[in-house]
Amino acid sequence: MKTIGSQKRELLAESGYVLIEKKGRAVLLRESDGDKVEEWHRNDHHAGYTIEIDGVGYEFVRTAGIFHYQMGSFAFIEPV
Repeated sequence: MKTIGSQKRELLAESGYVLIEKKGRAVLLRESDGDKVEEWHRNDHHAGYTIEIDGVGYEFVRTAGIFHYQMGSFAFIEPV
């Protein structure tokens, strides 16, 4: 992890997350050892914890749902 001012920045490979999908300025990340999926938005100047993907910083926005293993494949299911 590196620090830039008040920003704590980790590379995706160091973060404990796996990239599921890029959607415009947002990405969906899954915990590498769990099933929680989070939405992160591009914000290279975020003052808090930031995950760096392809040289760009992303900040946490919300928990988007959970990933379930079902019938031999993974299916993304949003919380109710």
